[in-house]
Amino acid sequence: MTENRDFFYVKMRDGKSLPVFAYKSPHKTNATVILIHGITAEQNALQQLAQRLQPNVNVFIPILRGYGDQDGRGDISYFGQYDHDLIDVAKSVNNQGYDRIFWAGHSMGCANLLRLLENNLVKSEGFLFLSPFFHPSLKLYKYQGRQETKQEDLYKLKLFKIISLATLMKVGVYSWTNSKVAIVPDEFTENNSLHLSFRLLLSRFIENAKQIHLSKANAPLLTLIGSNDEVTDASKLQAWWEKQTSHQCTIVQDEDHNTILHCDETIRNITNWLKKSIQLDHKHTVT
Repeated sequence: MTENRDFFYVKMRDGKSLPVFAYKSPHKTNATVILIHGITAEQNALQQLAQRLQPNVNVFIPILRGYGDQDGRGDISYFGQYDHDLIDVAKSVNNQGYDRIFWAGHSMGCANLLRLLENNLVKSEGFLFLSPFFHPSLKLYKYQGRQETKQEDLYKLKLFKIISLATLMKVGVYSWTNSKVAIVPDEFTENNSLHLSFRLLLSRFIENAKQIHLSKANAPLLTLIGSNDEVTDASKLQAWWEKQTSHQCTIVQDEDHNTILHCDETIRNITNWLKKSIQLDHKHTVT
């Protein structure tokens, strides 16, 4: 597949700049998907998804603070900074003339979107959750019950340290919030690992998973998860989702945490979902 991609920077409110990959549709449309990556940047899989959606919509993929080549890798400046960054990205995209914005997230990127949705921080035509990792306290994940969490021997969470720092926060102690509590593959430096801080991770989740109110969402929602997802139990997620909301949650057979991003059924589901809000020319529709 031939890549047709642009690149630009969005200036944040603190003066720093956030890099954004832009997959602009060859057809005139202001319908745009802003796609938020997970605990790693997963650029290869996300870009395949963007390319397959590109005939119908514009797709913008920001590289979140702490992940790219900017200073302070693996950390952010304060709790909740991602909320401000994504609001600033939306304003920039809107100012470029793209006023019909859909938000999409992959894995932990879905938790960022949940913060936007639950706190009504942005206007959106809809929210798309792919292989969602909404909150670590939900009883949906395959790692639970282990002392040291790791996925495919590449991802490590220091659970005891996370719990200890969270306990200190509850009593008003905010020291050591920049301590590194997770190790993930580095998407931008070959054969390297990226160490993530406590305040970075917590800024990707809502404060209390018991306060999720998807039934009150004022925009269309769609969740897709692979039956072979390595992180989340697909059937448990679907059962939990159906208790939260009547919006669609589909298990895509034989796909895993990343392959679901660009498989044929995912593209069909997303395209049909988008059709309900935007008028697509059938001769250009992805199948």
